[in-house]
Amino acid sequence: MSKLVSSIEPDVSTRRLGLVDIGNSNLKSAIVPATNDLSLANNDYLANPGLLGSVRSIHWLPSGETSKPPPPEWMSAPESWVVPQDVDAFLGLLERLRSDSQVDRNVPIAWKVSSVQPAAYESFQECLRKYFPIDSLHPIERSQIPMPLDVEVPDRVGIDRLLAAWGAWKHYSEQIQSKSCQKTPLIVIQAGTAVTVDWINEEGTFCGGAIMPGLTMSLKYMALGTAHLPWLAPPDRPSELPIPGRNTQAAILAGASAGFLGGISYLVSKYRSQWPREHVPVIVSGGDTLSLAESLTQPFQVMDHLVLASLACLPTPT
Repeated sequence: MSKLVSSIEPDVSTRRLGLVDIGNSNLKSAIVPATNDLSLANNDYLANPGLLGSVRSIHWLPSGETSKPPPPEWMSAPESWVVPQDVDAFLGLLERLRSDSQVDRNVPIAWKVSSVQPAAYESFQECLRKYFPIDSLHPIERSQIPMPLDVEVPDRVGIDRLLAAWGAWKHYSEQIQSKSCQKTPLIVIQAGTAVTVDWINEEGTFCGGAIMPGLTMSLKYMALGTAHLPWLAPPDRPSELPIPGRNTQAAILAGASAGFLGGISYLVSKYRSQWPREHVPVIVSGGDTLSLAESLTQPFQVMDHLVLASLACLPTPT
């Protein structure tokens, strides 16, 4: 665990809590509204993600594997597209976050970070060191997530998957307890660049799952791997696309959407078949949640900004 230290001695009693989720395709971050207790770990953020405050994002520019450019609609906000190694690109994000939350440079922020992108994490760390030396950095490790693991190689499970699974289980199990209901297993879906469909058993143990390409990734690599197929943006409502597609673009969107929706539906069905007593609930989060939710059978629940909310519920080191 690393902590940035400054020669300035700020009043730590006034520090604020910052949250950073560094993923494979983007970074999401928020500064939690003021509280007197940075170690606060309750379920409020999971039940109401609006308590996280303003959530800001930046996106990683695609690598130059091909001359095919990304769809122009992706670049509608050019300032939000950066390369992970560009330290100064993170400065604009942090200044916008501080402005949103009315936090000036003299107020230290304790940043809790979940990262699966090493280059972006190093750039974020360097940005703090260069521009905000009174802030502290707290990368979250697997040992800090209070969830048992029943997998072959626990140290290789992505920190974002574990945070999402733990936060979803915490929220779900507290709901069940308040209703005096019997616990069941839980399926947790993160629908982002990659889609993860994970299984938490009825005792709250993470038992692994499945990883598959997300809708955007499928469309991107179909273009990168071929000479003539175009690079398309994902549809807003993939379940409503006409089939068969009557031109190349429509056929690509139909095929990618079918793989995305059908693969997830198949996994959910297979998981639920392992628990015959009743339906197993599903928690869904991630950028493609709205695209996916229409095709899922009940019961399921959408939880926005699940990784950030889970980070907020973990105690912050002092």
